Amino acid sequence: MRIGVTAIEAGSGAKRLVLRSGKSSTNERLGQSVSLVLRGAWRDTAPPLTSDATVSLDAQTRLAAPDVAPLTWKRLSESPGSLPDSMAASLQAAYRYSELQAHMQSMAIRHVAACLADAGIDALLFKGFAMASRGYASPGLRPAGDIDIAVDENDYADAAHVLGKICHGTPNGLDAPGKDQALLSLDSPLPALLGQIDLHRGIDCYGSAPFAELVERSIAVATEDGSPARTLGDEDHLRLLCLHFLKHGGWKPVWLCDVAAMLETVRDDFLPSLCHEGNPLTRRKIEVVCSLAVDILGARPRSAAQIFARDPAPEWMRRSVLKQWGRPAGLHRSRLAFRKSITRRPGWLLSDIAARWPDPVSAADWAGGRFDGWGVRLFQIAKFSRMAFDFVGRGGRI
Repeated sequence: MRIGVTAIEAGSGAKRLVLRSGKSSTNERLGQSVSLVLRGAWRDTAPPLTSDATVSLDAQTRLAAPDVAPLTWKRLSESPGSLPDSMAASLQAAYRYSELQAHMQSMAIRHVAACLADAGIDALLFKGFAMASRGYASPGLRPAGDIDIAVDENDYADAAHVLGKICHGTPNGLDAPGKDQALLSLDSPLPALLGQIDLHRGIDCYGSAPFAELVERSIAVATEDGSPARTLGDEDHLRLLCLHFLKHGGWKPVWLCDVAAMLETVRDDFLPSLCHEGNPLTRRKIEVVCSLAVDILGARPRSAAQIFARDPAPEWMRRSVLKQWGRPAGLHRSRLAFRKSITRRPGWLLSDIAARWPDPVSAADWAGGRFDGWGVRLFQIAKFSRMAFDFVGRGGRI
């Protein structure tokens, strides 16, 4: 049968059935298909799909996106006949490329961490490779993208100077006013495999504790050849993953896979109170994202983290995330493309407004975490108005 809103996993025994029947948009149905394929795909062994399951052509396009293609390959390769040969070959190539990238990044991270440590700079990895190396059955299942590194605000300029010696070009964004991060490209004959270093001036934007406390709670990163690199402790990392997911509206499925993988691999000494540090709004944000990971992807939180996923996620949020996953990747346009359309092709203004219209999840998060479903459309209008006001205030500069 065709994977869709009525398909269920064989023997999954899930307590929550997330692929509900009823009225839904095309994008939502496609998102449901994507979620079914990705359920548990980060584990060594995922729940089997129903026999004779196939994937619709539109869903195949969504599942072939770079961030989830390796996970798609792992899950569907375990269900013979669910993929056409041409797509199977493409997904397998994506997985092998991601494995190679993880190997290359592991070596690069070892070198970068050593350079920063020699300069007396504490640095913390997060997202990307840090998650791929600890929450997934193999690092190649989670395409790493850029190498995200955070340093203390007081060490930011020194860290950029140290990294500038092993990178080429001028750090992008280092001296820009109001910028809290800079992009640097490592010197390599294969720069695409390594990705860029995304250097962050702390991570205060995600409600973090003082950087010194983050370092004290940090844990070692598992690399192939041993490394001085460290990543955020489980409590801090889970908070960051959840808040990052909300801030960007959860449009990339791999972001929720990260949350699910983290919930299933937290350490025995995991302390939920450290995630929100007594802030009720932060706790609520973590709870809704963790519940989405359970509802949509079938996450099975370890006992220490179950407190964050005791209740089902709000229905409107679940549907909004699935709609995001069902949209073609090209519709998630960058601000730069938006600016060019306005300044060079004014006739496309209305279509670009539609493309840049805030999704309900990020709008509710922007409005202060109003996840009860009330006033979501008003929040979207308010957020877009603020975006337009800021755009005009900067004279059309992003």
